[in-house]
Amino acid sequence: MTSFFDKQTIYRIFSSIIYSLIWIYVIITDTNTSFLIFVLTLAAGSLYELVKIKSEPYYYFRIGLIIYVIISFFSLIAIYNLHNGKALLLILCFQVWSNDIGGYIIGNLLGKNKFSNISPNKTWEGIIGSFIFCLITGKYFKALININIETNWIILCLVISIACILGDLVISKFKRISHQKDSGFFLPGHGGFLDRLDSLFLSTLIYYLIICI
Repeated sequence: MTSFFDKQTIYRIFSSIIYSLIWIYVIITDTNTSFLIFVLTLAAGSLYELVKIKSEPYYYFRIGLIIYVIISFFSLIAIYNLHNGKALLLILCFQVWSNDIGGYIIGNLLGKNKFSNISPNKTWEGIIGSFIFCLITGKYFKALININIETNWIILCLVISIACILGDLVISKFKRISHQKDSGFFLPGHGGFLDRLDSLFLSTLIYYLIICI
């Protein structure tokens, strides 16, 4: 169990707050330039880490992930460019963050039963925590969700949470077969771009499909 008072956890909390505030700022600001610069920076960092990770026997996996990441970022920009794109992105971001926070807090406090060998730190308790936090956040944003998305808010929350978890496992699997713990350095306590954004990749794709259907 990770202490909530050790140095790494403090770094993680502080950097998460800064990271989230930047996301919120670039989404709600009146100019598109800051959003595009921020998103393209994240995309470039993610692709750089994918190329840098040595995984010669699994080059096809890396190529697939590169395509996957590129499509995810294009989907993110496409959502932003919708007439209600800012509201839609805020819903997505808070859902992804609540999923990660719920899994981290509940997993550290109560986690005992391992969820998958792909990601040894994930536990069933953490997974349940992710679902609960997503639902709590979804309840708070229920009115905003109902206005902008023609999908039941509970279903939306559960689908995004599942997508976040699976997205995390996809990147974890790639790092595991490449014998690499962290993809790089981006935020203190988080690792690289891939480590920070793994939940966002698949959830963005699924979310975009939900919006378009």
